[in-house]
Amino acid sequence: MKILHVADTHLGYSAYRKVTEEGINQRELDVYNAFEQFIDYAVKTKPDLIIHAGDLFDSVRPNNRAITFSVKQLIRLSQTDIPFIIIAGNHEHP
Repeated sequence: MKILHVADTHLGYSAYRKVTEEGINQRELDVYNAFEQFIDYAVKTKPDLIIHAGDLFDSVRPNNRAITFSVKQLIRLSQTDIPFIIIAGNHEHP
């Protein structure tokens, strides 16, 4: 059985003042790109299971961009029938 493990992705995290031409915080975009690379790897290697061990989002109330991005990536996994288990982390609890 092949299991992929990931944690602390903190989708929606932003820091510093650098923004892209589209007005998105560069650090936030870096976080999205890293998560997308993980999903690309998962789709390519087709594990039997993925476990996300906490802090999928950076805050209890993630912004709309973080929610939309995560849903699109999780749909990609769903289309390949890879089970994805999310365990709540301290950033998911108010």
